[in-house]
Formats: sequence, C-alpha cells, structure tokens
Amino acid sequence: MESPDRTQRVTVRVPENLLDEYDDVCDDRGVSRSEAIRNHMQQTIEDCEMTTRQMPADDDLSTAYRALLRITKGGGWVQRDRACGYLAQQLPDIDKSNAYGLLIKPLRQMGYLRQQVSDDGRHISLKVRA
Repeated sequence: MESPDRTQRVTVRVPENLLDEYDDVCDDRGVSRSEAIRNHMQQTIEDCEMTTRQMPADDDLSTAYRALLRITKGGGWVQRDRACGYLAQQLPDIDKSNAYGLLIKPLRQMGYLRQQVSDDGRHISLKVRA
C-alpha cells in the first residue's frame, strides 16, 4: 500500500442505500470501505492486463524481466532492494544502485511490474506479473 503522504483522496457520490449495503458487505468481510475500494481498483487494473505477456524488445529489459520471473518462481512478490541486487548479479553492466532506474522503472511503466509501498513507507515490494 502507498504511504499516506503519497496518496490521493477520491470522492464519489452514491445513493445512500448503495453505500449502506456496501458498508455491510465490507463489515462482513472485515475490511474498511477504503481498503475494499483500493482492492477493487487494483483488481480492475489487473483484470485489464494482458493474460500472456510478450518479452520486452530491449535485451537488457528482457533479461531483467526473465531474471525477476526466476527469483519469484514465475511471478509474484519480491522486495525491491532484493530485486535490484539480483539484477546487478545477472547483468554485468548494471549495479545495484542503478538497477531501479535502468530496469525496474521501465518495466513498471510497461506494465510488467507493480510496486507497492508498506503503510509505514519503509518497505517497497514489486509484483512481477507473469
């Protein structure tokens, strides 16, 4: 989840009965309204993504994406710091300090990765999308 200082407030008007029913569902599931809406937004994004990904055209990005798939055993979560270190080991011209800017950031922008920041803002994880 994003840290509070890097989030935006979203306001929406809905019929009162819809809101009441939604809150009841959230209560039954043990989640807050905000958490449920964030989860729904993320699921909507993931549902719209390609089901089969093609490898990036750039050789370094393709190598990096394959390496991230390996470290996550076919897709999943990895700490960003660990991913940067692993990529630095896999690509000879990349070091840990520039792995984010040269590899991870472009892969995120192209939809191969998703980044999540812990609530306290201290931990950054990457979701490698298979």
